[in-house]
Amino acid sequence: MKKSNSTPLLSYTIKTEPSPVNISSPNKPATARIIITIGANPTILCKDITVQIPIGDSATDMYRVSPTPTGSILWAPWRLAANPNSNPPNMKTIPFKNTAEDKAVNAEIKITLEGTVNQNSGIAGIQVIENSTKATENKYMKKTTTLDIKKSGEEAFFLNNVVASSLTATGHPVAEFEKNKGLQLTWQSNGDAFKVYSKTNLKPTTQTAKFYRIDKGLTSDTTFIIEATKAGKTHYQEYLVKIKDANESFNQVTVIDSINLSNYAASKLSTDLLSKSTISNSILTNLPKREINILGNTSLFIESNYFPSKANKYTVTTDGYVVVSLSALKQAEDHAIGIKLVSGGKSFYLSLIGSRSGYENDFRKGHTMTVPIKKGSSFYLESYGTVEQTEKVELHCCWIPMGQGYINQSSNNRTKTATAKHLKTVKTPSITPHQKAEEFITAFEKAFDKALDKKTRKKLIEKFL
Repeated sequence: MKKSNSTPLLSYTIKTEPSPVNISSPNKPATARIIITIGANPTILCKDITVQIPIGDSATDMYRVSPTPTGSILWAPWRLAANPNSNPPNMKTIPFKNTAEDKAVNAEIKITLEGTVNQNSGIAGIQVIENSTKATENKYMKKTTTLDIKKSGEEAFFLNNVVASSLTATGHPVAEFEKNKGLQLTWQSNGDAFKVYSKTNLKPTTQTAKFYRIDKGLTSDTTFIIEATKAGKTHYQEYLVKIKDANESFNQVTVIDSINLSNYAASKLSTDLLSKSTISNSILTNLPKREINILGNTSLFIESNYFPSKANKYTVTTDGYVVVSLSALKQAEDHAIGIKLVSGGKSFYLSLIGSRSGYENDFRKGHTMTVPIKKGSSFYLESYGTVEQTEKVELHCCWIPMGQGYINQSSNNRTKTATAKHLKTVKTPSITPHQKAEEFITAFEKAFDKALDKKTRKKLIEKFL
């Protein structure tokens, strides 16, 4: 901005280095250059130009008194003149004179001022006094122009206010997203460049935009790390995007005591086998290596050709699985035998069909089903079909707890053989340990909707055994 007490004949432009001008701090002096450019005008004659810089510690002062501000001029006929005997109060006067005979301003003139900026924000007025005349008049007069310089505190480098929003309503923060729905991260920063890291993007490209799109959305909770850089400095901000009914995947899981199944859906084993909040808050935070032992001791609570009725109810003290198996003891006549397990209002069926022609294909192989049971839930089993043929079929029912838990029966209507073997850890003849491990892992894969590779599957089976 220019101010003048008489219209100058010469034209002035001004810039600073740096721009904007930063004030000094107690432990960090800030220097600044002021570059005044005077346009060429051969019709104007100028004998001298004097620059006055306000110095001191006030908001309207430009530089500190010490070190003394300096000035220079770029154009051969012009020279730095001797300082006057007296200076106005709180001013540094820097005079320049034109040594050319004709005094014409035939080329552009550049004056550079340099000093240490004081510690107070404000506007300082640099006065430029020209002693000039029109060539046609030859009447020299001093004309003053004031050039304003704004100085302020250096803006601190920042990175904050990260939010996630849907692509259809950007700018409106969302706490939890549906799976596979597009979303966008935005943040506030005065950084020059940014990178966004995640578990699937370990080597992100540099961007200048202050947003990051995930067009296909996410299937599980994901942590993003935003990196901002400015003038050699780096800031990081972490943000967790929460996904509703997120898919969870684990290499291994350890159950210390007992856990709860969540989103129990018996018809498909379980939509979400493990409660992610239980895992993250109660288990994994205490297990840095995330090593896992899920199953407790297997309890064989039925092993005979005795088929129970609904009068025999069982209650479990932790989450786990009931494994029900039917197998033939000898060849049967044409008939069908089945077991129904009822828990939480849901029914599960297992049948075994016997015939002379189908003996090799069905009876000899046997059938097994695995049902997840929630902690504190009750269940019962009952038979259906041609029950009089049960002496030719053997029923095995095992309880596999997750963590430390027990199965209790509310009725004593059991055979002597079954009672003797209640809550006893045994190896079932018709269900080998290897089969048990296979069945559990298969159920685990269904629950998480994720198939394990052969190597991982084999390794888990070996650990269970």
